[in-house]
Amino acid sequence: MRVIPHEVALLSEKMKTLQVSTSIKSSVWLCRLSVNEMRDFHLHTYGYFEHRIKEIEQNAKKAKRDKDSKEDAEFLVELKAHKNHGGYFAVLMMYSAFERALEELRDLTLDLAIAPQLRDVVSFAGQRKFSLEDYATFFERLGIGFHRAPYDWTGLTCLRDRRNAIVHQGGWVNEINYKRLSHYGHKIGERLNSVDFVGKAGRLIDRTVDQLGKDFLKVIRSKNLLNNQVE
Repeated sequence: MRVIPHEVALLSEKMKTLQVSTSIKSSVWLCRLSVNEMRDFHLHTYGYFEHRIKEIEQNAKKAKRDKDSKEDAEFLVELKAHKNHGGYFAVLMMYSAFERALEELRDLTLDLAIAPQLRDVVSFAGQRKFSLEDYATFFERLGIGFHRAPYDWTGLTCLRDRRNAIVHQGGWVNEINYKRLSHYGHKIGERLNSVDFVGKAGRLIDRTVDQLGKDFLKVIRSKNLLNNQVE
């Protein structure tokens, strides 16, 4: 059977599209999987500490000695802090999964945009750490409006700022991070309550990577990058 050149080219393009589509879906799926794991983790840890807190509070009501009441009060403070720390960990891991997804799509863009002979060079040049603003600029230049609806740029920067406060200041609002966190109603001396934003963080990341995956594939097709892979 004689193979017509244009049929070969068409088949090759379809294979490349499938490969790229699979890579995009894998990045999105892995991110959402990680987010869901952390969502379950938070539900378990929150439920456990909440149950223990209620137990101690009930015991405290029955306590007759001042010593018992004081010990219970101190233990309650510890348990409430542990409950909050469980949420902190979930947020950090969710954001880490989000960053990995952004990085994978950035690297896929570089891989598609350059000749195979130069991939190692460009890959090395692109190894520096990207901030959220860097990723937004990168995707904006690609044609994806990260600062506009349906993306929630305000929500993403809020998540980023809270994540940074957890990492660098242990969740405390102080002179260093107040300028950013004050936009969300936080005050100096306050400690972020993870219960207020763990669920929102997971839903925001899910929506963002879902939309980004769809937009990314559209852009790659529209720019005809799949035909640039000449070996």
